[in-house]
Amino acid sequence: MGECYILGDWGTSSARFYLCRDRAVLDSVNGPGIKFTTDAADVFLKTINPWLEAHGPLPSMLCGMVGSNIGWQEAGYIECPANADRLLEKKIAFSSPGGDITIIPGVKTKKGLTGLPDMMRGEEVQILGWASKHGNDGLLCLPGTHTKWAYFKDGKIDNFVSSLNGELFNILATHSVLISDISLHPPEINASFHRGLDIGASGESLNQLLFSVRSRQLNGDDGQESAQSYLLGLLIGSDVSSGFKFADGAVISVIGGEGPAKFYAEAIRHLGGKADVYDGQEESIAGLGHLYESAVLL
Repeated sequence: MGECYILGDWGTSSARFYLCRDRAVLDSVNGPGIKFTTDAADVFLKTINPWLEAHGPLPSMLCGMVGSNIGWQEAGYIECPANADRLLEKKIAFSSPGGDITIIPGVKTKKGLTGLPDMMRGEEVQILGWASKHGNDGLLCLPGTHTKWAYFKDGKIDNFVSSLNGELFNILATHSVLISDISLHPPEINASFHRGLDIGASGESLNQLLFSVRSRQLNGDDGQESAQSYLLGLLIGSDVSSGFKFADGAVISVIGGEGPAKFYAEAIRHLGGKADVYDGQEESIAGLGHLYESAVLL
């Protein structure tokens, strides 16, 4: 039986660490995101302390914002097209009291799918995890705070674009006049969500559509109980309609958490596209595990 090791996706808002042995997850624990962390080394040690007490120092492979300029140590980026070998070439490694740490770099493109520069951290590992099991070329959608639309081609992340949808929803729902109380009536798939999808995908300016979240409530067309669903529909409808031009009618592989993936897959299908859904946590573990095993063999 092999030695234990830790895999971790440490993002902006949250962290998830996995205690593993021989490709199997033995235990997992959540931790605070990088934006809530002032001392990453200390937070990491405290979060995984029960594992260290049981097993001693453990090697760890981490991805996400932990390698950003606000993270533990900066791992930089590699340019598209990107694959596992190139990520491992640019990894950074250092020692900590809890064991040896390896951080995977992010991926960037000087000219993304919209012709503008773009970057990702963490999603590249999910994509490689998905590819290690499915190995298909095609368009992937990774819903989240900063949703990614990415082409995977010939074993590499060929190009991508980011959408601010998740963060934009949180900002508008929390800090604008559109939603009276975000704690009430969270978004769900219903008639208001579908109405938002249709209007958001209409091709009209999203800026000019957003105030309808408030005006429809004041006009009696929607109540407060459906406002968040309608707002999310507007945002996702606009995003998916733009994403369709990258899909060219092919099936879109949606990789993400249960909630975000559910909303995006429903939007794609409602607006006439085809979607397969994959669990983001599973793909992240698969990608990190593949990179860990490859690094051990280097």
